[in-house]
Amino acid sequence: AAHYKLDHLICLVDSNKRQLDGAVDEVMSHGKGLAAKFDAFGWKVIDVKDGNSVEEIYDAIMEAYEVKNQPIAIILNTVKGKGAYFAEKTGEHSSKPSAEVMAEAIRQAQENLEKIEKEAVR
Repeated sequence: AAHYKLDHLICLVDSNKRQLDGAVDEVMSHGKGLAAKFDAFGWKVIDVKDGNSVEEIYDAIMEAYEVKNQPIAIILNTVKGKGAYFAEKTGEHSSKPSAEVMAEAIRQAQENLEKIEKEAVR
């Protein structure tokens, strides 16, 4: 892609620092990081500090649209299981929570939604 100077080619990379068996650094490190790998292949790299933030992702995409003659990799530094209190700390987003844990997760999600809706009315 870099050789042909492809622009408006945007790759979104979810960098949550975890793999199935644990943390990336403990299981199989990316060495100098994903950004360095894309850069080595001639891609413009945009690093999004909070990859769970819709606003930051939007800003990165808008920045990417301005890049000419180069493909773009947007590295989204995310938190695996973000928003699910039982999964966010451990990254175990694919675990099967108990009925009690699920009920608490739903309660927290509804509470968060109510906060967002109140802020939107202001």
